[in-house]
Amino acid sequence: MGDFLHGLTVTSTNPKVALLWASLSTFVGPAITQWSYLILFTIGSAIIIFVIYGTYGWLFSTGNARGLYRRFQRASEAVFGTLFGGLGVFMMNRSF
Repeated sequence: MGDFLHGLTVTSTNPKVALLWASLSTFVGPAITQWSYLILFTIGSAIIIFVIYGTYGWLFSTGNARGLYRRFQRASEAVFGTLFGGLGVFMMNRSF
């Protein structure tokens, strides 16, 4: 249970997730004119967030998933680091 809570905490406190939902809310929020729909959107978003990141927390708290990650950790970090680094350079060059 401790591993599950750790995984849930790590994934649910990821700042990228908060930024994603905050940016989504800036588009959806003003488009919703009735309070009941806004409350429904908020509750629905909370449920989706809990299900997705709760599942991530549960999945990555299992020994098999952690072992698989440890085995491919360097390769996956190199691939994702290169992709996100390239994307960052592309975005910076595109803005000029």
